Amino acid sequence: MRFPTPQRGGERPTALAACAAMLVTLCVLHVAVFDRKPDYDDAYFAAALDHQTLGAFLLERYMRWSGRLPIDAFAALLLDHLWIWRIVNVAMVVWLCASAARLGFGRRLGPFAGTGCAFALLWCMPSPVLRDAAWWVSGSFNYLWPTAAGLAAMVPLFDRRTRGPWAWAGIVLAGGFAAYHEQVALAMLGIGLPRVAWLWRTKRLGRGEVVLMVSILVNAAINFGAPGIQHRYVVEIGNFYPTFDQLTLWDKGVLGLEVLAKLARSSNVLLVLSCGALVALSLRATMPRGARIGVLAACALLVVAVIAPKLLPPVLVACALVGLVAGIGLVVQEDDRREAVWRAWTLAVGFGTLAAMAMSPTVHGSGSRTSFVACIALLIATCRLLVEVRARFGQRAFAWTMGAACVVALLRVFEEVAKAA
Repeated sequence: MRFPTPQRGGERPTALAACAAMLVTLCVLHVAVFDRKPDYDDAYFAAALDHQTLGAFLLERYMRWSGRLPIDAFAALLLDHLWIWRIVNVAMVVWLCASAARLGFGRRLGPFAGTGCAFALLWCMPSPVLRDAAWWVSGSFNYLWPTAAGLAAMVPLFDRRTRGPWAWAGIVLAGGFAAYHEQVALAMLGIGLPRVAWLWRTKRLGRGEVVLMVSILVNAAINFGAPGIQHRYVVEIGNFYPTFDQLTLWDKGVLGLEVLAKLARSSNVLLVLSCGALVALSLRATMPRGARIGVLAACALLVVAVIAPKLLPPVLVACALVGLVAGIGLVVQEDDRREAVWRAWTLAVGFGTLAAMAMSPTVHGSGSRTSFVACIALLIATCRLLVEVRARFGQRAFAWTMGAACVVALLRVFEEVAKAA
């Protein structure tokens, strides 16, 4: 991907103000609104070390339930120290937004402007997804934190600036930690391995990228190889899907499409923004008429699915999401064909991590948080579309779009405050 020199043009004061507002909002929410729940996973992890050591707890989890060793460790250690969690969680949100901005906007926006815009767009994803994956204490350990670390680990594969040994050490640690979440690991491998292969082919592969991928592979193997995963699989079949073992591969494929279609839920403003930007750009693009009609039809179906989630069959909605992926590639290819391939592939991998839930008996029982990785992939793709909006329609169109996103973000913040009141 190309990262041209940022177009600053007087955006710095506004960008700094936006980032300051972001930090204030996050701090207020974490201090006054977000808290641990008195039951479920929060209560379990809060009491985890009452009668055993951390090592014994992690060993039991690894052998009987989960391979997410560092994630479980953070949950057990910090659920009784919520002030530490609040500080770190705020930092994780900022880290995630900064990495998403770098991957989505590149250097077309300054770092402060990009982070502020990504933060506004973050609130446009479905409320239940963000609430369960980022604001719920146990959910943040398992979704927000590894996703933020995974995004940071992917940045060096596309932003090819020189980095020192200490920077690479941090990136390698981030990638290793992120690999302990299954969906994030699949996304990093699905994007990272082809990217590393391409860097090797073009003779630009460095030692840092190799060590990063080795760290991801090793830690993902430790996670996926946990003996407790098989035990958990059996337990969850009994709890969530007694006939799961009777499903054929075709059945699971259809189930995956149904899960993917849930992205088009009524509160997914991010999907509406991406469709709106794609429609505007496709009307200006020089793509073939048939391709343009297909992109417009896919966007129309997705908007209808968001407005009336039960109106369209899930398979049709999933096909429309495929059209969205293709449309993004067609729009971006006018600037850079190679980048268009990577953009479309990255979004497809993100969506694939959600569809892969069909391979688990918890496909209907894991809640909306399993859509978080796919929504972050959509967020990055939306950032890239807005870059094109800015280039082809001017700064005013971009500002109006981001203004609408900020209004949604403000309403969502009020929603969280009212919900906690």
